[in-house]
Amino acid sequence: MRLARLRNKTTLHVTGDGIRTGCGVLIPDTATLTHPTDEWYLHTNCYNCAYRLWPEHGPADYLCPHNGKDFPPRRKCAHGFDPQGCSVCTPPKPTNWPCPNGCIDPVDHIPGGRGGYVWATACTVFPPSRPLTDQDECVGACEPYDQVMKRANPKLRLDMSDSTEATCYHCGRDTRFPRDGW
Repeated sequence: MRLARLRNKTTLHVTGDGIRTGCGVLIPDTATLTHPTDEWYLHTNCYNCAYRLWPEHGPADYLCPHNGKDFPPRRKCAHGFDPQGCSVCTPPKPTNWPCPNGCIDPVDHIPGGRGGYVWATACTVFPPSRPLTDQDECVGACEPYDQVMKRANPKLRLDMSDSTEATCYHCGRDTRFPRDGW
């Protein structure tokens, strides 16, 4: 298979014989042809060419594109799911990346990403506390411990005690009561 660019357009068609593309267009003399390649499916962006050539020439370990935006084709999921729905094949990007703990793999921030418990991550981010005043009070409003941890670890299932809703992450005071007492 060879790739063909017709009249300086952005679409890369596929041809087997150099005369007609997979989608049926005759290749003019002004077209640019590439060298033969076995991995044509990774380079083409013509849906009609890919769809028509896929049954005979498409690789078994890739999914046939379903529309014009489905390029390059995705590998089939080894777990039997749609690759976009499988958290191992297509892991979601964590919002707290880059990791302040020095992790080098975003999978460590996805629950069950390393084959562990579905609700646990390999790395938990503990954000830095805000600076305190001379009286050990928060600069600004206090923030409950559980809210700060959920913001830093959005995918993590946090099973904290009820007191974390009332304890400030930064200064450790009870947020249910004003600073001056009752």
